[in-house]
Amino acid sequence: MLHAILFCMLTAIAAAISLSKNAVAHTTLPFKFTLAAHNKTLPNANSTGAPLVLGWGGASTFEITSTYASYPYNEYPSLSILNGSLRAYRAYGEWITNATEVISGGTLGWITSRMPSSFESPATSFSVHEEQRRLLAVHGIAHLW
Repeated sequence: MLHAILFCMLTAIAAAISLSKNAVAHTTLPFKFTLAAHNKTLPNANSTGAPLVLGWGGASTFEITSTYASYPYNEYPSLSILNGSLRAYRAYGEWITNATEVISGGTLGWITSRMPSSFESPATSFSVHEEQRRLLAVHGIAHLW
């Protein structure tokens, strides 16, 4: 499985950092993957990262990105990117959950809906950048999570 690296604080910073010229961006991946939060500054730093899951966001149709330690359920064990839209899949393969658009100062959220008009994510700005590690990027920026 591909492990995209996210930092625990899913907050975008106003300043932009350019990607390496050698980075390869993918807005569609032919396989599913999971996310991990990689922390290199605290004493619990490790090389694999803490698994990220979709946690309860306060309503039955909203989820937030959480560490497995803070929300020990993994109802959506795999993700995919299709045409820049980030999708979450239930364990049995059902896709009814999409990432929300991330704006400066905002967080990565998720919306679940069984309404056909809601199936395609309005957020079309996600990609995976291959550098030393594979990183999830929003609007082409992968280093501001």
